[in-house]
Amino acid sequence: MKSDVQLNLRAKESQRALIDAAAEILHKSRTDFILEMAC
Repeated sequence: MKSDVQLNLRAKESQRALIDAAAEILHKSRTDFILEMAC
């Protein structure tokens, strides 16, 4: 799915690492993981 807008956010390195680890477990990209968890 093509997105309409770019979304940027600031996070601590440890937060990014946690998000990346969770996304990897679910075989998702960081973006897909964050959007699916939030929406």
